[in-house]
Amino acid sequence: MKIQFENVSDFLTMSGHGIYVWIAVFFSLTMLIALILFPLYVHAKVSKEARIDQHKTTAPLGGEGSG
Repeated sequence: MKIQFENVSDFLTMSGHGIYVWIAVFFSLTMLIALILFPLYVHAKVSKEARIDQHKTTAPLGGEGSG
């Protein structure tokens, strides 16, 4: 197996194309992380709102049934 780059600096610069490659990698990883975290955030928020709404609809009203 042949190693394409002789040192870390060559790997990072990739013969002058490194900036484009690393921007693409960063953007791709950012989008993948957002696609994982955003639905989790929305699910937690909706679940919390559903629990609050359910608690409001099942809670007894003011003075009814208290005597």
